[in-house]
Amino acid sequence: MTRALRSLASANPVTLTLAAVLLVFALFALRVPILELTELKTYDLRVRARGARQPSPAVVMAVIDERSLDAEGRWPWPRSKVAALVDALSRDGARVIAFDVAFAEPAAPEDDLALAAAIERSPARVVLGYFLHGRVDDLGYRLDPAEIERRIGRISGSRYPIIRSREPDLRRAPFIKAYAQQPNVDVLTEAASSSGYCASSSRSRPI
Repeated sequence: MTRALRSLASANPVTLTLAAVLLVFALFALRVPILELTELKTYDLRVRARGARQPSPAVVMAVIDERSLDAEGRWPWPRSKVAALVDALSRDGARVIAFDVAFAEPAAPEDDLALAAAIERSPARVVLGYFLHGRVDDLGYRLDPAEIERRIGRISGSRYPIIRSREPDLRRAPFIKAYAQQPNVDVLTEAASSSGYCASSSRSRPI
């Protein structure tokens, strides 16, 4: 033991540094939980040490909260009212308008057409939200393969062109697995720039 400590003390500092770095990389590659937990905790400390910062004015949330409901009526609102919201955000200079709700079922035809028209005339890129049914039980019935493929096509604008993963076998990567997608109604999907995943069916807000 004494001889090992003497050898360690007399080792070249560069060699010790390289060995420590290689050890840390090996532990990260093996995904040792304690290291990931340590990284998360130190990140929390770094954020706290940085102090409070003013949020960027580049992102603004138009929140449907109690004040909104008191002023505009109970949810869900008619899609013509959502169309007026798109018009207002467009006039205020929004460059991207992203919804975290899904317009999954047809509404009154005039309301769907009003919202589609507002999306089409908006100078902003309008991104609609969609959600996933994790299991057949979540949906309540089984879809035929052709319908599933059609739904995949309706959300094709949300695909990632490149996927990078530290996991060589992508079948083991922590991707969300789901039975089927719930896109927006066709007339709105065709009017929007793209779609983005917002929730699973147990947490979604379809309107």
